[in-house]
Amino acid sequence: MKQEFLDAKFALIPNFISPEHAEQCASELRHTISIGNYESDWDVAPNASSISDPTFGLEIMCDKNSLINDIVGEYLVPTYCFSRIYRTGDSLPKHTDRAACEVSLTVHLDGDAEWLFACYDNELSLNPGDAILYLGHLVPHYRVDPYKGKEYLQFFMHYVRTRGCHKEVYFDKRDMEVNEKKLMEELYGI
Repeated sequence: MKQEFLDAKFALIPNFISPEHAEQCASELRHTISIGNYESDWDVAPNASSISDPTFGLEIMCDKNSLINDIVGEYLVPTYCFSRIYRTGDSLPKHTDRAACEVSLTVHLDGDAEWLFACYDNELSLNPGDAILYLGHLVPHYRVDPYKGKEYLQFFMHYVRTRGCHKEVYFDKRDMEVNEKKLMEELYGI
C-alpha cells in the first residue's frame, strides 16, 4: 500500500461521483425502499433501511475500481456493497468491520442535515457525491452524535487486496474472520 495512505489511514475524495449522479442513486434507493424491497438494520440503526448490492452500487464499484487502486497503491477486488437510509435518531457507534471490508468507501448520496463521519476521531463533513476511503477492518469509524435530520442516504463499497491476507473473501465469502495480527505484520511490519 502507498505509505501516505497507510500513514493517514483514510482519504477524503471530493466529487467521487458527481452530485447529479449521487441524486440519481438516492432516487433509485428511495424508490426501492418505497416498494418494500429492503432489509432492516435493527442491530446497528433501528430506524434504517438497507439494500445489499444495489445495481447502482455494483456499477460504481466496477467503474471506480481503478481510481481506488491508484489511491491505495495495490490492486483490489470487490467484496460487496450496500446502501442505507438512516433516519432521525439513528446512530453509528465506533467500530471496525469484518475481513471483507479491508478497504472501504463511504459515499454520501443525500441528506437533509449534516452528519459528521469520523475516522480515528477526525471528523469529516461530506457533500453529496463525496467519499471517504479507509481501512474498514482496522480504522475505527463512526458517526458523530445521533442523526438530527429526517433522512441521510449513504452508500458503502468494500474491497480486499488481491495479494493481501484477506484475498480469500473476494466477492464476499463470509466465512473468514479478520486476522488483525497477520495484517498488522503485513502492512506495518509490527
